[in-house]
Amino acid sequence: MSMSLDFPDGYGGPVNADIGPGETAVSLFPYAPWRKVYEFATPVTAILLALHCLYFVTSKWTRPFQAMFICGCTLELVGFVHRIFASRNPFVVSYFVVQYCTIVCAPVFHSAAIYLVLVKILPFLPADASKLSVKHIYIVFGSFTTVAGLIQIVGAGLLGTTVKKLAFGNTASIELATTSHLLTAGLSIQSAGAAIFLAFLVPILLRVLKLPRQAADIELKDLESKGVENRGGATDTDKTPAHEGLNAADNLPDLSTALSVSGTTGSQSSRPTPAPATGIGAPVRYGPGNLPPPWKKPEPEESKSAAQLEASRNEHLRLVVSNLFISTLLILLRTLFRTVSSSQGLFHGAYTSQMAPIIIADALWALYPLGQLIDSINPEGTAYKKEKQAIRFAAIHERAKRKTSKASRPPDLARW
Repeated sequence: MSMSLDFPDGYGGPVNADIGPGETAVSLFPYAPWRKVYEFATPVTAILLALHCLYFVTSKWTRPFQAMFICGCTLELVGFVHRIFASRNPFVVSYFVVQYCTIVCAPVFHSAAIYLVLVKILPFLPADASKLSVKHIYIVFGSFTTVAGLIQIVGAGLLGTTVKKLAFGNTASIELATTSHLLTAGLSIQSAGAAIFLAFLVPILLRVLKLPRQAADIELKDLESKGVENRGGATDTDKTPAHEGLNAADNLPDLSTALSVSGTTGSQSSRPTPAPATGIGAPVRYGPGNLPPPWKKPEPEESKSAAQLEASRNEHLRLVVSNLFISTLLILLRTLFRTVSSSQGLFHGAYTSQMAPIIIADALWALYPLGQLIDSINPEGTAYKKEKQAIRFAAIHERAKRKTSKASRPPDLARW
């Protein structure tokens, strides 16, 4: 079907009085690209792209994630540069086509990247946080990303070809509205996938936010789970026989046996001498030379160090899940905007230059690299081991300091 490029009645945009090669008589942009915004966004995106390239080299465990962000940032950067060119000359057809295709397709790679984040952190989440498995994530959300990406790439390519032909007065084999409908379909599928993913993230985020924040809370939770019945931390199974004797009527012997009389004389000499009591019911006399054994409980420094390490791990886990939720929401907002602008037509007034959500999402994962966050929550990670060692050394130092302070005090003889 042949057609020509018709502009809306009442066109009030710029007119090209001196048409050069590859230019049109009127601007293809329904708006004037704001040069200052893109002159700011371009270097910021370039810096973020460089950081993600650095993380791609240094963190081998997150290279698929970084590769997706590198592709997305590259497309955004190319689109921003061409919008700067278009702000100087909005009549060049190639500027419009390149910026449109790259900026429309960039969120596909960002969506794929956030799906990979959940794959990486899923083994470290609480067991009751999510019912999703790695296989489910790959099948469901990988399908959304693949189908949406293919449709958008095909739609963007057809749109670019059609616009070029119509702009130069040639005939096109496909209507411009058809290419717009293809883009709308791809964006709709991508938006649906991001919305479903966000719905799965909500219970995960709520569960992670409930994790203990302070080491004292973790210690208390551990004590409650072990059935601690006293402040000292001893349980029924931790008590030694001597302590059980003290709890049984102050360890008194059986009076019916000790005072029983053998025979009918009633003389004191005829009373049997009780054998020395031994075992659980044996009387124990404690004094300066015979101190009670300590409770069988772990060293407080060890339990405190473990609680501090778990609190730090929970903090990093909250950070990575929060970043994932926020970036997913930002990408969904951007995709929804592109869906609305595409469905309303190429020249509708709602088609404006919204790039802040994607830049913020890029910045979140550049400031808080996924590799470092996973390294802090993975017990086999280098950062986790370093923090564990630092907490252990701090506990040893605190114990030595306390022992030194205790040894320097004069002996307390009043208790004896």
